[in-house]
Amino acid sequence: MEQTVAWMRMAALVHCRAQRKERKLMAVWWIVSKEAKKEASRKYLEFSGVIDSLTKDLGLAVQIVHVVIAATLLNSPVNS
Repeated sequence: MEQTVAWMRMAALVHCRAQRKERKLMAVWWIVSKEAKKEASRKYLEFSGVIDSLTKDLGLAVQIVHVVIAATLLNSPVNS
């Protein structure tokens, strides 16, 4: 009887350790898959030209803001 209980406890311990290891592997898999998705999205946006377009638009917006601020500081009208 004691031997059976010992084997059952050992089996439960091995099962618990296997589950813990599986959870760790799933967490690592999720992190890797998340990073892979980010990288794939970045490459797609770069390839399709979205990044360049956003960069140009942002640069234009910054230039417009600088012109408006400079005109406001100099108290002159902003030419459109």
